[in-house]
Amino acid sequence: MKTYSPGVYYDIPEEEYHAIPALGSTGLSKLLISPLDYWDACIANTSSDSVSKVYGSASHKYVLEGKEAFDAIYLPYPKDGEYLRIGSEIEGAIRLHGETPKGVKAKKIEQLLRLCPDAKIWDHYVESMESSGKHLIKDYDDIVMRSERARQQFPHLIDGIKPEVTLLWNDPVHGFLCKARLDGYKPDSHTLELKTFANSRGYRLNKAIASSIASYGYHFQQVWYETGKVENRIDVPHKMLFLRTDLSKPQYVEAELPKENADSCYLDTAFHHIRNACDVYASMLQKYGFAPEVPWDEPLPKLTVTDQDMPVWIND
Repeated sequence: MKTYSPGVYYDIPEEEYHAIPALGSTGLSKLLISPLDYWDACIANTSSDSVSKVYGSASHKYVLEGKEAFDAIYLPYPKDGEYLRIGSEIEGAIRLHGETPKGVKAKKIEQLLRLCPDAKIWDHYVESMESSGKHLIKDYDDIVMRSERARQQFPHLIDGIKPEVTLLWNDPVHGFLCKARLDGYKPDSHTLELKTFANSRGYRLNKAIASSIASYGYHFQQVWYETGKVENRIDVPHKMLFLRTDLSKPQYVEAELPKENADSCYLDTAFHHIRNACDVYASMLQKYGFAPEVPWDEPLPKLTVTDQDMPVWIND
């Protein structure tokens, strides 16, 4: 595995970034649950990409790099009926050519292609996409519509920005390697994060965005990114662009959190939680190392559940 020194990197592929043995913002949230949660997600890497994560990655690609870069990776899902997917469809096509289907699915596909070399087989299409490094997405048209609107509406945030920028630094207390991946960085101007949110409860937009920040821990990211920026001597504001996903038409909201922890009680609280997580990480790293075959299976203390832990609706 390639080793990296602290610094700012503009060309590290996403998979390579995730493989760097360093503490990132995702790991922080997992460490605050338990060391085993961190090991499972960030070392053993047992999680898979969710639909929302794929949507977000595709949107980031389009907004930050444009349609040409987006189309180089993503393709729309074929229309229903365009490809033969299941065994009964393949069998029906074979019968249309006057033969009786024979064998397992793979043999039936061979039989059909002998009868009709131009037959469109879903399994072969997916294999060809995977081998070419492309991804099929069902929300292709929606992503194009919403992302194009962002590029038109916020050129001051997007024009000239460098996408997917990696920050690496050594933790100032324990010395272990830390990492962060900014959605975008425009030198001498700003750093940028793209986020999605829905307003299903009909809140005012500032409250809806605040709810999203709290629910997904974006304030932890803010503190972590600012730490990485300070350690790499990047002194620019951090901007956030929120895409609303529950309307038929695109709506974006530009937002900015306080930069200094001292200016915000929730950022200050996040800072202290992060330092606690860093202490746990340093201890676990020394005890177990950073290996997929060695789980961070640390015994947990007895928990006391208080009224403050209960949801507000418990007495409804």
